[in-house]
Amino acid sequence: GVAGIELVLGAAKFGFLRDGWLALTGADCAATLDSEAVWHGWRWRVRRGQRLRLSAPRHGMRTYLALDGGVAVPQVMGSRATELQAAFGGHQGRALRAGDRLPLGEPLHHDGAIGALLRTSDQCLRVLPGPEFDEFDAAAVNALWQAHWRPNSASNRMGVRLDGPELVRSRGREL
Repeated sequence: GVAGIELVLGAAKFGFLRDGWLALTGADCAATLDSEAVWHGWRWRVRRGQRLRLSAPRHGMRTYLALDGGVAVPQVMGSRATELQAAFGGHQGRALRAGDRLPLGEPLHHDGAIGALLRTSDQCLRVLPGPEFDEFDAAAVNALWQAHWRPNSASNRMGVRLDGPELVRSRGREL
């Protein structure tokens, strides 16, 4: 019921203003906490003043950062997520910027050792012919199935945008 942070194909740095816990999952981004490696799929204790650094992902597209107590942003339409295109929700309805200070919820108190969390990842994207499939010629269809594709930062929950060869269609409308 609390908000986390989703990073899409990006690197980031975070400074902590209180003690607490963090966990990372999703794309592997070679995370470090004060230059010490932070593994994905584990929870880590953080101390006030420490700095978390996330590099661009080595594999995958989205990295998720969970902080104990969550990012304290109000619910909008039952969600704490940011809708960038409509500019509402999350932190001021926009993407995070350098220098932003995010309010956190009440810290959680965990007893016991650092523990593992379940981690899963897929590096393949399943593609199926859709309603517009017949708008592509044979060369475009071949490129779709055979070319190397990479997700780009314009991707969102509405769809994954891919960088690769241009696929020419017989109709020029937006899909």
